[in-house]
Amino acid sequence: MRRSLLNPFVPAALALALLAGCSDSSTSAITSTTSTTPDGEAVAVTVASVDEALADNAVDHDEPADHEWDTADEVAVTLDGSSASADGDGVIVDGSTVTITAAGTYRVSGTLADGQLVVSTADEGIVRVILDDADVSSSTTSPFVVTDAEEVVVVLADGTVNHLADAAEYVYPDAATDEPNAALFSTADLTITGTGSLAVEGNSSDGITSKDGLVISSGSIAVT
Repeated sequence: MRRSLLNPFVPAALALALLAGCSDSSTSAITSTTSTTPDGEAVAVTVASVDEALADNAVDHDEPADHEWDTADEVAVTLDGSSASADGDGVIVDGSTVTITAAGTYRVSGTLADGQLVVSTADEGIVRVILDDADVSSSTTSPFVVTDAEEVVVVLADGTVNHLADAAEYVYPDAATDEPNAALFSTADLTITGTGSLAVEGNSSDGITSKDGLVISSGSIAVT
């Protein structure tokens, strides 16, 4: 659930309670109230207190261990204009589309002038993408998309300058597919960390969007 999307007909206190539904830890006292649908129908709703709703939603997915890895396990992914190469498993290159297909740590550097970096894996565990002076742009869609993963951590490498820019108008393969709408788009828990910088150009809609959890713990990030 994208947490910024709330029904405009739901009262504020109820909206906060609905957000609490994202957590499994809600066990405190609840109250009953009513809400009115756009056609005037009264609906009985059970809601938690505002304090409880806020407390439940303060819990995030980020753990200290997510920020630790062995550099010897990194897979280097080198972007080269219209294509890319990788020095290990877990990466598929198809033209200018680079897809990470396994949990692990990947160090991405170089430039894709008109391409896409995709994370798509059913593996349990973290996909850690280290942006190391990486520049990815797309003229048709989002340049960095997480379509399937348990959790993704984007690390901005120390002293690096990274850049993502999406298309001004997206070209979707079909209307039924759940498509991206941001230069950095994730359907999974997403963490952004590191001491480098990231410039994001959201030319179509959003700059950074997660449909699950989103934690920005460090880094210099500028979103246009």
